[in-house]
Amino acid sequence: FAQGTTSRLTGTITDSSGAAVPGAAVQLTNEGTGVTFQSSTSASGVFAFDALQSGRYTVTVESKGFKKFVSPGNEVTIGQPTTVNVTLELGALTEKVEVFAAAEILVIMIRDNPLPHGNVPTCLARALRSGGSCDMERRASLNPAVFEAERAAGRGLSGVYFMDFTDRFCRNDLCVARQGDMVVYRDDHHITGTFSASLSPVLDATMRPIVMARLGRDRINARTSAAHDVSLPVGPLLPAR
Repeated sequence: FAQGTTSRLTGTITDSSGAAVPGAAVQLTNEGTGVTFQSSTSASGVFAFDALQSGRYTVTVESKGFKKFVSPGNEVTIGQPTTVNVTLELGALTEKVEVFAAAEILVIMIRDNPLPHGNVPTCLARALRSGGSCDMERRASLNPAVFEAERAAGRGLSGVYFMDFTDRFCRNDLCVARQGDMVVYRDDHHITGTFSASLSPVLDATMRPIVMARLGRDRINARTSAAHDVSLPVGPLLPAR
């Protein structure tokens, strides 16, 4: 940043265990002017805003599976960088799952898909002209903090299942941008309708026994006045096969 005229604000986002939270959305708002700036955390959970004017700023952090974090009144002074480190707490996802489970509503959670590094169609178009690959390293594409938050939301609750399709996106150490002639991502996060449809048979085969078992249990309970302990088996992870 330009010494003597501006400053910077930086920080690290972690979860309650101290693990970095990559890909978190960070917004910085100048409280005097209302001007906002957008950024996201790196693979190590770090964010930075450069070339800031002096003043008070509000830092807002959002990440799937965590409560929204808002920190107002952060003073930025010319030539003196400001640090705002954030620890995110498990959020509304946990609360919603607990409500559904308490009401004996079947919950099937699906792990968030691996995140590509940029817009995949744009990358593929560029690769057609100049060569190269748009595949991504598996480790860098997965967000372990979000994964743990998703699993923790249903851990220990009856009737809650978790499905992980990661191996449908990734092969060994790489998560692919294209499988044969089928493009996996339609932008920098969402999967294409074609790829989504290709997952349907796996999703159906995995979910059908669970849903049918629950329907059978509900019919039994509806026909009898006595309580029947025919709860579904509970596991912290139900992998897609």
